[in-house]
Parts: sequence; C-alpha cells; structure tokens
Amino acid sequence: MMKKYYSLITKTTLSLMLSLVFFNAKAQTPITYSYTGAVQTLNASAGMYRLECWGANGGTANGGKGGYSTGTITLSSPTTLYIYVGGVGAAINVTGSSNALGGWNGGGNGSCNASYGTSGGGGGGTDVRTTLNAVYANRVIVAGGGGGGSVPGQYGYTGGHGGGTNGGNGVAFGSYWIGQGGTQSAGGAGTTESNSTVGAGALGVGGFHSSTAASSGWTGCGGGGGYYGGSAGGAVHSGGGGGSSYIGGVSNGTTIMFGQSGFVTNPVNTGDGYVIITPLIFINIAASPTAICSGNSTTLTASGVNTYTWLPVGNFAGSNSASISVSPTVTTVYTVQGTNTSGMSTSNTVQVTVFGSLPSIIANVAPNNLLCSGNTATVNYTGTGVLTHTWSNSLQTGVSFIPATGVNNYTLTAENSCGTTSAVTSITVNPTPTLVVTTTTNQVCTGGTTTLSVTGANAYTWTTVSQTGSQVVVSPGGTTNYVVNGLSALGCPSSTTQLINVVAPPNVQISGPSTSLCVNSPITLNASGASTYTWFSGSNATSETTVVTGFTTYTVVGMNGNPSNNCITTAVYNASVDFAVPTPTVNASATVICSGNQVTLFAIGA
Repeated sequence: MMKKYYSLITKTTLSLMLSLVFFNAKAQTPITYSYTGAVQTLNASAGMYRLECWGANGGTANGGKGGYSTGTITLSSPTTLYIYVGGVGAAINVTGSSNALGGWNGGGNGSCNASYGTSGGGGGGTDVRTTLNAVYANRVIVAGGGGGGSVPGQYGYTGGHGGGTNGGNGVAFGSYWIGQGGTQSAGGAGTTESNSTVGAGALGVGGFHSSTAASSGWTGCGGGGGYYGGSAGGAVHSGGGGGSSYIGGVSNGTTIMFGQSGFVTNPVNTGDGYVIITPLIFINIAASPTAICSGNSTTLTASGVNTYTWLPVGNFAGSNSASISVSPTVTTVYTVQGTNTSGMSTSNTVQVTVFGSLPSIIANVAPNNLLCSGNTATVNYTGTGVLTHTWSNSLQTGVSFIPATGVNNYTLTAENSCGTTSAVTSITVNPTPTLVVTTTTNQVCTGGTTTLSVTGANAYTWTTVSQTGSQVVVSPGGTTNYVVNGLSALGCPSSTTQLINVVAPPNVQISGPSTSLCVNSPITLNASGASTYTWFSGSNATSETTVVTGFTTYTVVGMNGNPSNNCITTAVYNASVDFAVPTPTVNASATVICSGNQVTLFAIGA
C-alpha cells in the first residue's frame, strides 16, 4: 500500500516539475514568502499569476511532509492577496505537563508520555486568500500540513503527509489508533482511544491530542492543518493524519484557472511551509487625462504585452496600438486585451469621465447661517458635474471648524474638465454676552444676607437659588458659589459665578491681672477669639494686646472677616482697684547726734 502511494507521489512530482519549467520560460520575477507566524500581503495589479504553496512538516523527524499545490489566478482588477504560510509542528518529550504545539495556521497539538519517546504537533497548512480574516472558506488555494510523528522511545511512528484531495494517514501500533487524513469535504475522523473518540480534524484545523491524556498514559501526535485537517493519532504515539490540499474556483472576483496538487519534498524546506507567487502576464493601462469635457479627447496608453485590442468598438475599432486617442461623449469604460509572445492573454480596463458642462453647485453651511460665538460649523455643497473642489480659508467639506465673531463669507470653487464654477455661503456669528456680578458684600456673617446684581445680558436665571432677574437677595447657610445664566437679545447664552463666603461670629474674651490693683497702675490686657480688635476706655489700640491705665472698666470690639459683613462681638474687662497709692513719711528721734551715738527712724503713711 505504501509503495503504491509513493509511486503515485513520484509521478505527480514529475508532472509538477515539468509544469514549473514550462511556466518559468515565460514568467516574470517570482516572489517568495517564508514562514513568519503572521499574515503577509501582496498588492497585486490586474493580470495573471502562478501560485505555488507548500504546507509545513509535522513535528519530529518522523513528521509527515507538507503538501504542495499550484494554480494560475487571473485578477481582473488590482487585488490584495493575503498569504498564510504554515509553521512546522513542535516536538516534546515531557509527560503530561504541556502539549507538543501544532504549527501556525491550523496544526493540531500532540501530547507525550516520556516513557514512550518524543511526540510532535501537526504542521500548519499554507494558503492564499483574497479577504483578510480567519474564515477558512475564503481560501483560493491550500497546501495541507503534515501530521505529527513520534521518535522512538518505546514506540515511534510516522505522521501522514499533507495530500492532494486527501491527506495521508498516520502510522500506528494498532490500526484503530491511526491519525486519518483530511479530505475535500471533511476533516480526518477522530481515533479510538480508551473506548472514546479523540482528535477529529475540521475545516482548516488539524485534530489535537490533549496533554491531560498523556498524564494518564495515553499519547498521540497532532493532525496537520489544510483545506480540511487530519485527525490526531491515538495512544502510544500514533502518527497524526495529514491535511488535504485545495485549488478553488471563484472567490471575490478572482479565478483559479487550473492547477495541480499533491505531495512534493522541497529540497530547501526547513520544515516550515512557504509560498512562491510568479507574475505571468498583466497589462498596465492609463488615461491622460482621466476626465474630459465633451468634444475633447484623451490618450489611452497600455503596456506589458505585445499585441493590443481596444474595446468598445468605435472609431479605433481593430486598433492594436499601445496608445490611442479617444473622444467619448459620455463617461466610458475602455478595455484593452493583450497577448504576450507566449500566447498568454489578459485584459485591463480604464474609465474616462466625460463632463457636458461646467459644474452646477450650491454652497451651504450647517447647522445654520446664524451662530453664537464659540459654536462649530461645517461647510457642504450640493451639485452635479464636480470633479474637484476647494473652499476658501482652507476649509474642508464636512470638517468642523469654529468661525470668527461677525459675518464670515466662504467661497466654494468647483472644477471639472469644462472649467470652474464658484458659489458663496455665509455665517453670521453673534458675540457671547459678558456677565458682570456685583455684591453689597462678598462675605457675610452666619445668618446674614447680601444682594447680588448682574449686568451684560437681557435675561437672567440664577440656578443656585432658582430665581430669575438681574438682582437677588441671598442668605447662604455656608460658603456658596452662585451661578447665573444670561441670554443676549440675539439668544446667545453665557454664564458666570460669584462666590459668597460665610464666616462665624467671633467669641471675644479679655484676659488680665487676677489680683487687686493700685489706683492708676498700668495693666496689660490680652484679647482673643476674633480676627481683628479695637480697644476703648483708655486705649485706642487695634492689636491683640494693649497696656492701659487710669480706668477700672476696659472694652474691646472683635471682628471676623471684613467691616461690611457686620460680624462683630464686644467684650468688657473690669479691673479690681482695692488700694490707693501710699504716701510714706519718715521721722527721726533726733536730727543731730554725736559720732558713735544712735538715732531712731520712724516711717508712717503706708
């Protein structure tokens, strides 16, 4: 069975190699895409291209080989091709701790029980798509990935190769553990293991064998990715199945004209897949100018081939020149058909836009022609026959801007091949009112009131106190920011705020001597509990401490905040005067004595 399989592969390989020689004789420079683990792109011009895809190998030396597909695609217009190059499957020899990861782009994971050897993940499929997303159905050509293989410990088995319409089956100790190859219509069937079915392949994705099974003694290799993925191998390191290859029909306006697929060993393959895209034939086409006024002419030029035929049939019917002059009266799409020296044909198109008259335009602004300062606006237009257009003031259609206060005129200039037309639109921007708030005082004592007055607009609303009018009386319970909104006569709004501070009344106290005093003795008094002080009765001091004399009652007035808020308190100090100032008198028993005798002194009056 295996001899027959490889014999078929050898014939297919020879056929493909002959095909490659034939293509190379008339092809342009090929572009090679190697594995990167990410999507790669080619912005292809209209024309014909040969696509060659190699799938990635399965993990380990016994992993299956990646499949090969080739086909020719014709692009009727410039198209982005998205290239997914499959990665080789990983190998692992760890019991149940992790998976042998499958290669990028669909390779299935394998698992390992270390006593049985090393297990491999499936190789990723390689494909080309015309849409950037993960939908496998968008692929126009696919080369299947090889199934993962195992390296002998106690056992070692080979993964299935990536195939043509069918991926190869893996090899196993027992036939019911074999990884099955994918087909054109289904993934490889799951393998029977411990009375259960595991690791079935699916569209684009190879089947996987979980590391949790390896920790229980069951092991297997991952299936290869492809058009449909192969299944994972079952117990004791059975090889995974290979993914199938595919050559599509029509997808997103592109056509795979013909192709071949099968298994081929690439002599420079390192295990990852790769893609070769070769331009075969394409025509570059251009019109100069691309738009004309009715009655004028334009020149159509083509290059890239040897013979040319232009359509539609007109005054240049049958022309085979690379460059022709045309004078259409309506917008027309021209087609050039070309053939190269090898007899390969393709075509391309160009549109010539025809204008019958000058542009017809109406310029306008949004949201309307009357705005308030600071608001945004956009300029737009309606009309027909416009090829290009510009606005004055460097404005752009549909892009918001803030117009200046006053009357603003904006000019639109529209152009086509027949000439230019201008139109003007305007915006009047009214100024925003400037509100000014005044107060009888901006600081009140607890429970006090103040009057707020505002000017600068025509109508006012106070949001903090829910009142209207240019003047309100407020009694804030604490420091409050009052907000007033004003509307001008033209309806433009503005707002401003006024902060009113609230201070608590002072608790004024005086401290002084606690003992009885003599009449007219100086006294040092200290006031506390307020922000500022004014002394009366013997002192005009305004400091916290004062020295006074001559009175028995002393008064201080303490104030918090500013004088306009009426937040004051008075304190009184009564001095205790118990003694008059003494007047002492001294007398002597004699006023004249002999040296050495005594005299007696007497003091009275204190």
